[in-house]
Amino acid sequence: MATTAEKQQNTAMHAFALSNVMVGLESTIVATVIPAIVDELHGIRLMSWVLTAYLLMMAVTAPIWTKLSERYGTKRLMIIGTTIFVLASITEGLSVNMYMLIVARLVMGIGAGAMAQLPYVIYGTQLPTEKRVKAIGNAIGAYSIASAIGPLIGGWITDSIGWRWVFFINVPIGLLMIWLIVRNYHEQFTPNRETIDYRGALSLSVAIISLMLMIQELGAQNPKMVVVAVEAVIAIVVGAYFFWTERHAVDPIIPMNLFGNRSYMAKNVMMFFQYGMVSFVNSYIPMWGQGIYGLSALKGGLILVPSSILLAVGTRMVSPLMANNSEKRLIRTGSYAMLLAIVILAVVQQTSSVWFLALAGAVFGISTGIVNGTSQVAVQDAVAQDQIGPATALNSLIRTIGSTMVLSMLSLSLNTTFKNAINAHHGKIQINQLNAISSSASAADLPSKLVPLLRTILYQGFHYLALWSVLFMALSILFTYVDPWKTRDNLK
Repeated sequence: MATTAEKQQNTAMHAFALSNVMVGLESTIVATVIPAIVDELHGIRLMSWVLTAYLLMMAVTAPIWTKLSERYGTKRLMIIGTTIFVLASITEGLSVNMYMLIVARLVMGIGAGAMAQLPYVIYGTQLPTEKRVKAIGNAIGAYSIASAIGPLIGGWITDSIGWRWVFFINVPIGLLMIWLIVRNYHEQFTPNRETIDYRGALSLSVAIISLMLMIQELGAQNPKMVVVAVEAVIAIVVGAYFFWTERHAVDPIIPMNLFGNRSYMAKNVMMFFQYGMVSFVNSYIPMWGQGIYGLSALKGGLILVPSSILLAVGTRMVSPLMANNSEKRLIRTGSYAMLLAIVILAVVQQTSSVWFLALAGAVFGISTGIVNGTSQVAVQDAVAQDQIGPATALNSLIRTIGSTMVLSMLSLSLNTTFKNAINAHHGKIQINQLNAISSSASAADLPSKLVPLLRTILYQGFHYLALWSVLFMALSILFTYVDPWKTRDNLK
């Protein structure tokens, strides 16, 4: 029979999983409510910032929250981060214009940085191996399912009670989470009294923001290369300063010896590409269903349901599988299964059954669940115990950059396909028509004689994306062979 302490620990772990649900929902739920927001608040030119602002600040602040937790503890900072998230949600729901909404989204991203990152630090530092594996699997599954159903929930809330409640709904959930943490999470840690590396935190933030803005601009339909160049220069110069100052810092935000840990960095590069593939599947399979097969937005989203369900199943399988298999075997085998799913997408024809998309998503879902769950554990196992926090933070940052960068590269490929098609047909088609064909609602307003041609061009674009994705997935697998697979027990 479980003791009171064990029951409280289990309840606290459920609260942290709830944190992942909130962060995952917020990453995608806004996508379906943006039209309603723009209709009421106007400012269509700013709408991309509604999503970008949140993700940007979440990525930037994750390493900083981790470093602060070494001094102030994860419990206190989880409460502070969740409080920021809740207050920002209220502000978003009360927004009177797009500027107020975007500022609130920036603030929410700061809170989300703590909610997304600190649970993994807690799992790595507060739990024994068996419980850690299970907790990480549950967290990844919760985040993935929440991200997948976010657009469906957002659409339902908007249609039922209005878009503002997409943000207000966070308030009672966040307050419940804070209450559960206060009552049930009992942290054991020794405070780090070293001076906080403010120069490192600031330079890292500026470098990441510049890099993410550059990536976003590259993925635009008509990227401004001057803007890209300026942002690239800022990212490189400030990034170089960050590495210089971290080498001389007493207690750096990110210890430089992590970059010399070949096993740890190989896993990071592997996950860089794999999380890009997750973004590809989640972003383009629903669009594939709508644009090529003419499915409704709801049915297009439902294609991903098998993937989401099996991803959760895969993460729950990690703990029992690791009892009889090495991390290397699970990650490598799962990665080949992920590659198989991408290959299915690459060979799907325009006239193939839509069930091939569901099949690819299902294979991708269960294999991704196993690989991601095992990789999160393997990343922590590849570093010394006292570096689990910063190692987890750096891994989170690399995964976020990989997801964003790969998706922007694929967007650039798709836009190039569109431009070539427009030139080849001498103005017979326009870019707004190609954008419209990707949505079943907009496609209904297009000239019927152009629809077959537009769908063929869209299919060609998706086909090239799948081919690029095969290459990216192959690179990810390559790094499972570069990895020497050293663990904490045999680190030099």
